[in-house]
Amino acid sequence: MNLTNEEIERYDRQLKMWGVDGQSSIQKSVIYVVGAKNIGAEVCKNALLSGSTVFLSDDTMAVEGKLHWFYRYEQGNTIAQCSYEGLNVLNEFATLEIVTPGSFNFNRVSFCVYTESDVQTALSLSKACRETGAHFIWCFCNENEGLVFLDAHIHEYSTKQIESRGSRRMKYVPLDTTVVDRIQELLSNDIEIFSQLNTSQMCFLTGTMIGAYASQEILKTLTHIEQPIYNTFHLDNENRPVGRVQFIGEEFSHEYVNAEEEEEVPRTMHVSL
Repeated sequence: MNLTNEEIERYDRQLKMWGVDGQSSIQKSVIYVVGAKNIGAEVCKNALLSGSTVFLSDDTMAVEGKLHWFYRYEQGNTIAQCSYEGLNVLNEFATLEIVTPGSFNFNRVSFCVYTESDVQTALSLSKACRETGAHFIWCFCNENEGLVFLDAHIHEYSTKQIESRGSRRMKYVPLDTTVVDRIQELLSNDIEIFSQLNTSQMCFLTGTMIGAYASQEILKTLTHIEQPIYNTFHLDNENRPVGRVQFIGEEFSHEYVNAEEEEEVPRTMHVSL
């Protein structure tokens, strides 16, 4: 992919971080974001600034209040429509479209980001991603708690630290009812409660944190540079000072590829935001 001089100037910092190949992967990607509230808007913002094409879907009718930085309430419009103008001006080289499920070719999607907590919808989108080869990330929050779950199928990545010893390969697990039950065990409230529309300042802040965290994992996955989460991040602002990354599933598979020596990969680690 050849970048114009304007694109090189625009993405200068990213080119230094990801390189031309990584930036090309980002710009070729199509991110389907379901939910245009606090988390969804943060994911859209970062995807657009990075250069991805974004399909945004949320047919919830708009409400008064501050859902996110780009939200401009207009009576009679959906939350997605009220978010479009503020998000669309972020990057003239990226494309944002408001869509409804079934109105576009899902096979084009590189990454599906579900930002609500309806379990059946999450399972349905995860299954669709497995069938088409798209990556899937599920993230949701309330005022004090949030979660990010990633399914990147079989994913290889490299880092500067392990470059001389080869890359690493991780085998992710799909979202199913067993994984949902394990996720529920981490949470202090029922999963479905997280879908309730909340315009409080704390939910706004927590959603921004979860959206930013999910965004960095999307970029790591698209570029194959640095390790994405494997496979769940849980943030509990009320009971823990830091977030926790841990593997949920039966088969833990994280190994070096073409490496002369291996280090043990932890199943759980803590992350400061």
